Amino acid sequence: MNNESERRKEGVCMPFGLFVVAYLFLAGAGAGSFFFAACGAVCDALRRTARTERNLEILSGGFLASPFLLCLASICLLFDLGSPQRALLAFCDPFGSVLSFGACCLGLLTVVSIAVAALGIAEKFPVLFMRTGCALGIVLAPLVMGYTGVLLCDLVAVDFWNTPLLAVLFVCSSLSTGYASCMLVHALLRPLAPSAMCLMGVLARVLHIAEGIVLVFFMIGRFLYSAAARESVLSLLCGGLAPVFWAGVVLCGLLIPVAACSIRLRAVSSPPARIVVSSCALIGGFALRYAIVSAACYTAIVAPIL
Repeated sequence: MNNESERRKEGVCMPFGLFVVAYLFLAGAGAGSFFFAACGAVCDALRRTARTERNLEILSGGFLASPFLLCLASICLLFDLGSPQRALLAFCDPFGSVLSFGACCLGLLTVVSIAVAALGIAEKFPVLFMRTGCALGIVLAPLVMGYTGVLLCDLVAVDFWNTPLLAVLFVCSSLSTGYASCMLVHALLRPLAPSAMCLMGVLARVLHIAEGIVLVFFMIGRFLYSAAARESVLSLLCGGLAPVFWAGVVLCGLLIPVAACSIRLRAVSSPPARIVVSSCALIGGFALRYAIVSAACYTAIVAPIL
């Protein structure tokens, strides 16, 4: 990627720069927010009840958040690639590499999300178009969420990333930040609306707990894998990246959202509190990508001499 000299500061070997970190975060959060909004719309269409209508009202903020996040992700990818020509080459050969495949999925999901948002704002539209867009998004969103992790674990020269658990971790984080985006938009656009019901709180708690469990297994697995991967883990736990990991990933991204979803107090479920909690979850999602990318160290690949 570009600006390689800027990615080796303070003794940290960063194969990618901040544009890629932002790209991974924005693409995951955008895909996650559309996924939840589309699932809410599909559930409401299949069997409409008072609960599904209320859930859709809360999750529909994802239809507005996803185009914004996905467009920003595409811009970050374009800046990192350095030229429109290189971006065009990635789209022309979607199966040529992991980056090309993910970029194509991201581009398609961005178009779908913009179309669905436009149809929703217009209010008068064929229902079939909206349902088709939601169905396509439900297929594309998991591909984008998974791709953000596969892009890193596909690089065998970095032991810290070379595990399928990284893709699982990024999917869990994308779901958490996507849900937080839906809640944030709902709290901003409908500040006087009642708070999320019990079902929404349970969903958020499950997402963040699952993310935390996968993170623990990822860290343990990397610590036992090799010396280079162990060095990366130690840099997160007690090294230069420890403040980002403990304050950003653990506190903002996991503990605060789980605690807020577990406490049944009116003050915690108020719109201002939901804005704060959702913002903490988003900060934690960005901090996770930054920490994972920054902690990476290249591993020497030794080829046997025949």
